[in-house]
Amino acid sequence: MLPRVPSVILPLLQDYVQLISSHIPEVVYGVYLQGSIALGGFIPGRSDIDFITVVSGPLTSDEINRIDLLHEHLKSKHDYYSVMEGQYTTLDHLRKTAPLEREQFPKYFYGENRGLTKGQIDDTALWILKKHGLTLLGPEVSDLDIHVGWPDLLKAMKYNLHTYWTEKADNYELFLQDNWVDDTVLTLGRIAYTLEHQSVVTKDQGGRYLMQTLPPEWHALIYEAMRIRQGMSENEYFPSIAERAAQTQSFIRYMVKVCTEQYHLDK
Repeated sequence: MLPRVPSVILPLLQDYVQLISSHIPEVVYGVYLQGSIALGGFIPGRSDIDFITVVSGPLTSDEINRIDLLHEHLKSKHDYYSVMEGQYTTLDHLRKTAPLEREQFPKYFYGENRGLTKGQIDDTALWILKKHGLTLLGPEVSDLDIHVGWPDLLKAMKYNLHTYWTEKADNYELFLQDNWVDDTVLTLGRIAYTLEHQSVVTKDQGGRYLMQTLPPEWHALIYEAMRIRQGMSENEYFPSIAERAAQTQSFIRYMVKVCTEQYHLDK
């Protein structure tokens, strides 16, 4: 197991590799990590365990059942399983040559089975896998021939800004929660960094980038997001969570506007 994998989640991942190798040995091709672990930004209690398991082709009902059984075993044994999320797919999906009508690949989100998907991997995850991915089982990431480039990542950033976060900005109640303040501010920092440097960094690095590039009026909110992510002491930057929520909404709209104008992003 690679030294870049945090020691606190090694037992879970070792068990997963052993179980997947024994439950579907005839079809499993490789197991890979992307997300915060691959980027070197995993924080226990805050980060997800983002996996991509590659199989040799469409799965039978029996193989899907065996996969679900092994996940249930992991759930009963490991506390960190609750933040394990990812999906099963094929090399054809990594190469973007797969027929899209196939819907036989399990997907897991925060440890729960989310049913079957077409096996497609979003372009941000593909980019992180290609550039930074960790191999737990099977061929090295560099041998997977992953098809993703800057135009794909740019399209994903535009969707995040103009659709996902623009829609979230209207939901005031979300931003009364600490985790939404943290995730919103630092993810938008990652998006801004990506647009400027054509690469993906951790949420913490996204926060530091915002501190370097945004005017002081936003610094309190950025500090607050970083405080939450690091699990530091109670809020000292806002008199109320209501004010913090309102500023988070304003921050989303500001970042969408600035990024759209600065990088000439058509909607």
